[in-house]
Amino acid sequence: MNPSWKKPILIAVVVAALAGLIVAFIFGRHEAAAEAEREHPVKAPSRVEVVNGENVVTFDQATRVRSDVELGTLQSASHRQQIRAYGEVIDLSGLTDLRYTLESAKAQVSKASAARGVAQMDYERVKGLYDKDQNASQKALQAAEGTLRGEESNVQIAQAALTAAQATAIQQWGKVIADWLARGAPEIERLRLQEDLLIQVSLSPGPLVSAVPQQASIETADAHLVEARFVSSALRTDPKIQGQSFFFVMASVNAGLLPGMSVSALLPIGQTVQGVMVPRSTIVWLQGKAWVYVQLAPDHFARREVSTEQPAVSGWFQAQGFSPGQPFVSKGAQALLSEEFRAQITVGEEGK
Repeated sequence: MNPSWKKPILIAVVVAALAGLIVAFIFGRHEAAAEAEREHPVKAPSRVEVVNGENVVTFDQATRVRSDVELGTLQSASHRQQIRAYGEVIDLSGLTDLRYTLESAKAQVSKASAARGVAQMDYERVKGLYDKDQNASQKALQAAEGTLRGEESNVQIAQAALTAAQATAIQQWGKVIADWLARGAPEIERLRLQEDLLIQVSLSPGPLVSAVPQQASIETADAHLVEARFVSSALRTDPKIQGQSFFFVMASVNAGLLPGMSVSALLPIGQTVQGVMVPRSTIVWLQGKAWVYVQLAPDHFARREVSTEQPAVSGWFQAQGFSPGQPFVSKGAQALLSEEFRAQITVGEEGK
């Protein structure tokens, strides 16, 4: 049998197999490319662009609603410029001891005065009997007189001890707190129960302050400000500061302060200036600085630095850089800051 007819068939089979492999390879590459395209993440458009050297975030109304971002306007405010001073929460154990000394001295005066009164009546009784036909002996009269003189001496000694304790109170705490001690005033009881705290505020050495403000702001452990009211000038300065010193009283509730702690105090002594107050709740912190987002145009916001040199109970006063009525992000500023971070990460990945 002649096998020549088998060669064309074999060649055809080989060609068909090669063609199939080529088609399968090409189809496989197309499928892989399509699969890769399907798996490639969809790049979200960046909402951040640089305008005049600052990042501007675009947040339209729909985005603000989704991100719980709200807008407000900066309110005009007047603010008396403040100077920063150093404060210390006073340990009142010495005040408590002095109160006990004063109370004991007053009790001794009262006791001695009562004994003198009894001796006075006894002396007058014996003297009356003696004067009436000597119904009492001269010896009894002399004894009664001696007892009276002794009780009078005891009153003088007790009074001197009380006077010394009162003088010590004035020297250590000033006339106002000394008067509280002498009267057992409610202010002393609040201090004893730590419902109030006594703060000694000291200025840096320099010209003396003639008009002491009746209120100051004390910075608490969580960086909030609490109003404190003026009590009196301190007769002794803080040896670490050696400047003019004053006593202030503040409520201890939620202050997070303990006796012996150092605090920062702000005294409104400067001139009153006009500006705006940036609320504390609107601030975002970045690299140790405070920032707020202001609206440049509809849906466009820029992050502006907030000076923390003039803090207030509700926020930070700004004499420049902001204007009354200026729209700003009053709630949800963290969402815009996160958008800035996302844009930075995206740019970094594209640069790889």
